[in-house]
Amino acid sequence: MTWQFEYPLAFLIVLLYILCKLLCKKKLKEVYFSNMEVLESIVKKKKDLHSILEFLMVLFLAFSLASPIKTKTISEESAEGYEIVLSIDASESMRSKDKFENTKEIIRMFVEKRKFDRLGLTLFAQDVYIAVPFTYDKKPLLDILKYIEIGVAGNIGTALNEALYVSSNLFKEIRNKNKILILLTDGINTKESVPLQIAIQNAKKYNIKVYTIAIGEEGDYNKEALSLIAKQTNGKFFVSSEAKGLASIYDSIDELEKSKIEISKRIEIQYFYKYSLIFSLICLMILIFINRIKK
Repeated sequence: MTWQFEYPLAFLIVLLYILCKLLCKKKLKEVYFSNMEVLESIVKKKKDLHSILEFLMVLFLAFSLASPIKTKTISEESAEGYEIVLSIDASESMRSKDKFENTKEIIRMFVEKRKFDRLGLTLFAQDVYIAVPFTYDKKPLLDILKYIEIGVAGNIGTALNEALYVSSNLFKEIRNKNKILILLTDGINTKESVPLQIAIQNAKKYNIKVYTIAIGEEGDYNKEALSLIAKQTNGKFFVSSEAKGLASIYDSIDELEKSKIEISKRIEIQYFYKYSLIFSLICLMILIFINRIKK
């Protein structure tokens, strides 16, 4: 917040007034009275008051013409966010080596970073469970993420293809062009309810970019299937041998899919010329009043 004058050259009026007072004095005929000292004293007091009021009137008028203002710069932030679905394998095999709990913690950190996005959460094992539909409010998503356990989507099997298909359907009504699905698993598809290519075509239909993440030792997961999903949807396939390595993967995805943030600035201006103009008018009114009394 700063104070300034829009037209500072207006103060030259004060300088011109002072020069005029010094150089443009009116010549009057001298008249002598017997009680000259008393008369001069009375006249001097009136002239001093008159000069002060006249100077203040010009000074305040110059202030008004210079237009004193107070400016404040206001920054406005807008962003083009993403629609992101986090799909997590919640099958029994994820219990090993605390993979499920570690995954939840890493996803929690990822969610907290995504300030401008709408996020959803699905879990899959024997079945597919939509835990949280799209929301901007991160708190309910994080609360649910904290308390979900293995078994919520069944105990036996891994419906990977169905998870891709069902998670893609969440984007059906979404018009935002930035659509991301992050699919994490430590196993292979064991449920043949949806063929892999049909699931991939469904994701492509809604223009979803799918990032697939495999966690565990090679052979535990179907590398070809996960690579194919990522390749055909313009996503990327990641592998981590342990849950701790997931942090760098989610950081990489976060960097790859940054929300577009635009910061616009506008300047708010407050004008204060009216206050000095009022004071100038008050001085003028007093001068007029004094001059009328003289007459």
